[in-house]
Order: sequence, then C-alpha cells, then structure tokens
Amino acid sequence: MIRLSPLTFVRHAGGESVLWRPRTGACAVLRDAEAFLRPLTRWWRDEAEIVAEIVSHAESAECSHAESAEGAEVLSRLREDFREFVDALAADGFVERSGAFVPHVLPVPSVPTSSSPDGDSDWTPLGDFFLRHGLPVELHMDLTAACTERCVHCYLPDYPNRHLPVALAKKALSEFRELQGLTVHFTGGECLIHPQFREIATFAKEIGLNILVLSNLTACDDGITDFLADLDPQFVNVSLYSTDPAQHDAVTRRPGSWKETTAALARLKAAGVHCRIATPLLKENAGDFPALARFAAENGWHLVPNADIFPQSDHDCSNLDHAVAPDRLRAVLRDNKALFDCGYGRHPAPPPDAKVCDIGVSRLYLASTGDYYPCDGMHGWTLGNARDASVADVWRGEKLDALRALRNRDFPRCAVCPDRAFCKVCPAYNFNATGSLFETNPAKCACAAVKREIYGGEPC
Repeated sequence: MIRLSPLTFVRHAGGESVLWRPRTGACAVLRDAEAFLRPLTRWWRDEAEIVAEIVSHAESAECSHAESAEGAEVLSRLREDFREFVDALAADGFVERSGAFVPHVLPVPSVPTSSSPDGDSDWTPLGDFFLRHGLPVELHMDLTAACTERCVHCYLPDYPNRHLPVALAKKALSEFRELQGLTVHFTGGECLIHPQFREIATFAKEIGLNILVLSNLTACDDGITDFLADLDPQFVNVSLYSTDPAQHDAVTRRPGSWKETTAALARLKAAGVHCRIATPLLKENAGDFPALARFAAENGWHLVPNADIFPQSDHDCSNLDHAVAPDRLRAVLRDNKALFDCGYGRHPAPPPDAKVCDIGVSRLYLASTGDYYPCDGMHGWTLGNARDASVADVWRGEKLDALRALRNRDFPRCAVCPDRAFCKVCPAYNFNATGSLFETNPAKCACAAVKREIYGGEPC
C-alpha cells in the first residue's frame, strides 16, 4: 500500500511536477512525472491498482494491450519503473509504504533553479517552479474586516463588521487550486471571528491547500484550539508585541489582550500546533526585543521581527507616528543586529531592468468585500471582484500585468540612491503613503540610510 506522506503537496505545470513538504522544507522538481504522481493521494492505495490506473490513462497503444506478450513486457517494465520512482520519493519522505522500511534507492531528480524577479539566484526550487510557469504560490484571504483589537500601527483605517461570504471564499479557493496554487493565508481583521471560519478552513484542507493562519488569538478558545490541532496548518502567525503585558496592551488598545494571546499560545503549544511570533518594531516596544527573542526561543517558536510598519490603506500616515525615529532605530538595530538582519546589502543594488518587488509574481490578495488587490495593504488598487472574475482572470489580467512590468528604472530617484541595496522599493507602501506608486515617503528613506550604516559592513 502506498500514499503521499501527510503534508506533502504536489503541483503540476508545463511538463514539470513539484513536491514539497513544509515541515522539513524538502522539495523536488521532476520532469515528465505527472503520470506517476497523479494517482498518488494521501489515502492508502494498492500499488497494483495505481499501476493499472497509469496504464489505463497511458497514451501509448502498446500499454493498453497488456494481454499480448509485448504488452505484458511493457506492463512489467512500467511496474518496475513505478516501484523505483516510489522508492526514491519514499527515501526523501514524500511517499510512504505501509509496514515496510524503504531504503534510499535513487536520488530524486530535480531541475536547475532560475533567477528571482530581482535578478538573484537564491530562490528555492519551489519558488522557481511557480516563477517559471507564471503561477501564483499564495492567496492571502481576508476572511473578515472585523477585529478584536485596535492596534496603533495597523494599516487598516477601520474595522467594519463585514465577513467574506462562504460561497465566495470557496469559489476563490477552488479557482486558486485549479490554477495549481499552493498556500492560502487566512487573515483579516481577525480571521478566527468569521462565523464560518472552520467550514472555510476545512474546505481549503480538503482540496489540498497548504494553510497558514494569521491571528492575534484573542478569539482562540478551547474549541478553536482543538480545531487548529486537527487542521494542522503549516503554522499560526501570532501578533505579539511585547513580553510586558502593559506594553502589548498599549499597542492593541485592548486591556487584557496580552493575557488572552499568551494563554492561547500556551494551549496551541500543548496541542502541537506550530506557531510563529510576528512583532513589528514600534516606539512602544523598542526595548523589548531581546526579551521577545528569549521568550520565543524558550517555547520553540520562530520570532519574525519587522523594522518597518505600513502606512494606512486610506493614505493616512498617522499610524507611522508609532514607528521609531532614525536615532532610536540605529540603537535598536545595533543592539539586535542579527535579529533584524534581512540580508541587507548582501546583493548589489539591482540593475535598471530588474523588478523592484514580487508584486504580481507570487501572491494574490482577496479582501472581505470580494475585491482582489495586488498587495497586502494596497486596498485602494482593485483588480476585480470574485463575484464576477475568476482567480485566473485576475492573475492574468491587464491591471496586474501593468504592475508586473514595473522595473527599477521606473523609480529614478530610488534607482540611483546609495541606500538602494538596503531598501526594498515598495510600490504599495508608496501608494498608501503618497497616493503614487513612484513617490516614496522621506521617513522610509531615512530608515534605509540607518540600515546601510548598520549593515553596510560584514554580514551578520
């Protein structure tokens, strides 16, 4: 009996197939393997049944006449090829055989990687696969605009009690999966307060999507904890702003939120749910990052700090008042250099014809209104609505094509800036801050100069 290992994901495009295991990071890209991979599922199947199915779908006439001597020989050779193929995949953890130890018989062949949109060559084979075939890797789905917190730095200007309809969510998820999409990020607002969160998340799992949940966990009770344990997402990304309850609650403007979030984190840890801690650098928590790093490490969580915050989607930049000033940023980065290291300066400034970011390359976003938009906080730039446009329509549409065409040379001030290698040019940030894709915020430029000062020497 054979099956795909749990949490092994397979996608096909252009004669290639990619296999990926998020828990281990294992990835293989194979050529001309789709016929052998299609019959493999996460449910146990008999090997002879799978081979028979492969034969029945084979285009070769000789494989369809197994009763002849020639056909029997072809069938025998096919069985042996399939067995060796499965042995290789099993050795790398992609496939399981019931009740048997499988030795490492063959290496899993892979294809060479290509370059990223920015001209780098360090994209993973997984990212390269989707890049080569022009497919979206991720769908970020805002299940609701409502939220249990009112964080001082949030890029959302308001929190209407609006939820993405279940039918619309399922339509988008199905279309994304049909386009060979891989991962869905459930977010908001606070996605856990969507009345049908469990139904939507269960559907995503049933159709074979990798799931990430972005949450502050204030609505994560025992029932949600048990559900997430069964759902087994790749991880839950948890907003935690400090180890100090008062500092955290000052950011969320919800008294008692630190206690709610940390208690839920403890329950998820006990239930075996993988979590990450996401923490932006703010005036309110600038001195707490060493303690946050220790807290995360002690609990086996990965801390994801962010030195930048995003202007509001209605072009109001008042939330940026909570960003640290350059002098304070300099001190925080100097004291936590490795923690905030994002590879600044490890690559030279991109050439004029390089893309400035991965907008329209790997991700698509769906708001609770049903509107598609190109980037996380770029709610003012609508690409279409899920009610009358498919994921494929939007992904291959003229509006997103125009954003994909943006190059470094289209940002003349940034292209010649000495701090360019220490700054990610972000059209969405620019749009929210200034109303223009091409005009940046001086505060962002000042931060880039500080990063150049701190990270301009030897990498961490």
